Parts: sequence; C-alpha cells; structure tokens
Amino acid sequence: MGHGAAEVTLQLQKDTFAPGESIRGELVVRGGAVAQHIDGITAALIQGTDAMEFGKTIKTEAIPVEGFEIAPKEARSFPFAYTLPSHTEEDVTYYLLVNMEMDGVVHDYERKRIHIIGEPAV
Repeated sequence: MGHGAAEVTLQLQKDTFAPGESIRGELVVRGGAVAQHIDGITAALIQGTDAMEFGKTIKTEAIPVEGFEIAPKEARSFPFAYTLPSHTEEDVTYYLLVNMEMDGVVHDYERKRIHIIGEPAV
C-alpha cells in the first residue's frame, strides 16, 4: 500500500479449473524499501463480475505462512494450495483475493481472475 512497502503476488500455472479442483501455485513476497514484519497471508474466493467488482465471499483460508521478516528488496516464495468448492454457479466470474497483513492491517493484495467450468473434479 505505502510507497516502498512489501508486495505479494500469486503465481498460478493456469486460470481455468473444475469445481472441487485443487489450485496449486506460489506466493511471492518482495521486500520494499525497508525491512518489514509480515504478520500473515490469507486468500479468499470471491464471486464477482467481469468489471472486477466484488460480490459475495465464497470461502476464505489462512495461508500457512507464519509471521516473518522481509529485508529490503528480498524475495521469498511460499507454496500455495487452495481447494475450490465442489459446486459453483455457472456464468459467474470468480477471483482469488490474496491479502498480506503487516501490523494487523492489510497492506497489499493480489487479485487473480479464475474460471471455474465443467464437471466437479473427482
């Protein structure tokens, strides 16, 4: 959020998934201009619109990343896994919203649009 603050990005291998499928990727945290303490990272599946407006939150999970210090310009990677709900509405846009907390406040977020189509994953 603040100029020079740490940032989080979510890297996924694809953006189209089946209901109930497990999404796997990587969270990359990059340090800003000064050392900072990262309290935690959460991810939420949000039902929204094509205009990236948010509707209702479908599911929220804490990413198992304990608090850590990030040095200026340092990059740290963490594996990301998220299981989608087995039933989703058709013709609706979904987003993964990843929040990074510092000092108990969300200071950066990453928003990725994903497509959930087809039959539920087995």
